[in-house]
Amino acid sequence: MVKNLRVQEITEVELSLKQKIVEFTRRFSIQLSIVGVLLLLFSIFIIRNPGVFFSPTIYRAFMSSIPFSAIIALSLTFVIINGEIDLSFPSVMGFGGWVFASIYLATGNIYLGFVISLIAGACMGAVNGLLVTKIGIPSLVATIATSFFWRGALMVLAAGKG
Repeated sequence: MVKNLRVQEITEVELSLKQKIVEFTRRFSIQLSIVGVLLLLFSIFIIRNPGVFFSPTIYRAFMSSIPFSAIIALSLTFVIINGEIDLSFPSVMGFGGWVFASIYLATGNIYLGFVISLIAGACMGAVNGLLVTKIGIPSLVATIATSFFWRGALMVLAAGKG
């Protein structure tokens, strides 16, 4: 009797584990498919050119270029989650880079240049936010307009060299 009860408990635990796996697979089927395709492509690349993909050089190159794009993508993700769009980010990045370079060349202080360029970027983002939330301009129109404005300001301030 005790032996049969034990077998029944184990079967129920296994069944619930199977149910959990099925539920997990059902819930994340798109993400699992994407990971599967990524692994398949990576395997094909390794088979076709093992000298490149077994070399640490390619992974160093990935790690030096991907973080920059990831930071931009992450910040734009928050904008898109809120149902808006930001087309001014290239101009804001360019203007922020010019602010950093100008402060660094004037003072020689990399940290001051970093902080002031962050403040400049935050102010430019605040202008976009105010145009969209307080004035009510659609984000597409507001960010295109500020993109032209910041690009023009950069060209004037950098004397056409930026």
